[in-house]
Formats: sequence, structure tokens, C-alpha cells
Amino acid sequence: MSRRLSPARNREWVKLMAKEMDRMRRGKSVMDDYGASDPAEFLAVAVEAFFESALELRRRHRESTTSSPSTSGRTRRPGTTRAG
Repeated sequence: MSRRLSPARNREWVKLMAKEMDRMRRGKSVMDDYGASDPAEFLAVAVEAFFESALELRRRHRESTTSSPSTSGRTRRPGTTRAG
């Protein structure tokens, strides 16, 4: 089974990442603005925020927590595991 994103999901992720990086640059994000420096740093900062500020991240950035490539549109609460 391939774990690659479909072209449509890839475009969705790139669009979401650009939107969140813009929020970071404007100081409107829960995530550290350093994540706006490039896509690799964005991913690192987003993962860090997920573990350090999961509830605040979910409250203020709901779109990011439900549309990440790793969730493929499924929403799980931090600290829960996937059934099955």
C-alpha cells in the first residue's frame, strides 16, 4: 500500500501549509514563527506544537489538525490511538 499523497491531497496540503506559514509571519499562530522560514521547518514546528500545545493548536487551528497529510482527513484527539 502506497503512503504517498494523491496529487489532490498534495495540493491541499501545500495550500494549507502556505496559509499557516502566513499566519506565523503575522504573529497569528499558536506555532512558533520560525516555522515560516521554510517547509521543513514548518513541519518540525507543527509537530512540536502538536505535542506541546495540542489543545490550543486544535482550538485555534482546527483546519490544520484535521487536514494534515498524516491524518488523511480523519480527526483523532491527541493521545489517542487508531483502532484496528
